[in-house]
Amino acid sequence: MKTTAQIANKAVTPAKLSNPSYFAVVTAAAVVQRATTGVNVTATSVGNVFTVTFPTSVSGCAYAASIGEGTSGQPAVAGEVNVAPGAAAAQVVVTTFNSNGTDGAKPFHLLVQC
Repeated sequence: MKTTAQIANKAVTPAKLSNPSYFAVVTAAAVVQRATTGVNVTATSVGNVFTVTFPTSVSGCAYAASIGEGTSGQPAVAGEVNVAPGAAAAQVVVTTFNSNGTDGAKPFHLLVQC
């Protein structure tokens, strides 16, 4: 058994864990502010539908998202968010809405727990 001092920096990654978790903090313009290494985000032409692609399959995982800015000092953001599996096994689709239910691009935090 290795001690903490014997484990190299970044030797333990989410993909190596038996129940890995992944995350992404994304702006309304689909810019990744912070994320698990290898995460990519694209937005559709509609602007409020984001496809988050992870470095491995997340098809058997649970997804949770919340509306919110990723930097301190920003005002609170009101809105709604929905998550669903993407077209590919490594993708999650995040759709954001204004508080009244109309389409609206919002910043969000996404957590994937496998």
